[in-house]
Amino acid sequence: MDWTVEFESGRRLDSVLAEGEVRLSKESPLAKRIEGWGLIGNVKKLAETVLVLAAMGKMRVGRGPTELENTLITDALCRMAKVRECFAPKDMFPQDAFGGMIEDLGLNKLKEQLLEFRPPKISIAEELMLSKRQFF
Repeated sequence: MDWTVEFESGRRLDSVLAEGEVRLSKESPLAKRIEGWGLIGNVKKLAETVLVLAAMGKMRVGRGPTELENTLITDALCRMAKVRECFAPKDMFPQDAFGGMIEDLGLNKLKEQLLEFRPPKISIAEELMLSKRQFF
């Protein structure tokens, strides 16, 4: 039994429910094969779980995680492992997005260092002569 499912991303997925696998249709620009039914929908749930765990960690202020939190952590780690199997890191975390975010937050120290005043570079021989003049 074949089904065609369309998610919010707009990519069309052809799924064969009897075999329990999901694969992208030929019309899709991304020709990667995704195994495990519901993986794409679970990525959103994974992100929500991670955000909830982060908030709960701030609320407990140094105390150890509860049993429920340990269960959520284990579940999130399993889901993240499934996501990492299907996608390359560049697909999940594009470098240009992080570069823009770093610049927006003002954390890019390299450009600030380039703008600082730097004395002109001198050769080793000239530096040695300058140090001799200072001592004698």
